[in-house]
Amino acid sequence: KGNIIVENLTLLTIPFDANINIKAEVVEEVPLETPADAFETAYQIEYQIDTYLTALSEEHTLNHQQTIWFVPHIGIVKTEDERGITELIEYTLK
Repeated sequence: KGNIIVENLTLLTIPFDANINIKAEVVEEVPLETPADAFETAYQIEYQIDTYLTALSEEHTLNHQQTIWFVPHIGIVKTEDERGITELIEYTLK
């Protein structure tokens, strides 16, 4: 719950209520190759994000699905959703 305040119009506030549900599941442990490197172990994690928003007496529902591949000690090395695929191209271990 909160208010949106339009910049430089502090008297104009728009109340809203948001409920966000996130479900994530590790579905597989796989080897993975990206432009940055080939990894022996990557965890494929599928996310389902459901957002329910009420603002100005209007209700909106947004659904988003995303799959990420996570490599221990490196982080997220690949993502895939309706916008496309993003892959790690370079990294440095310290």
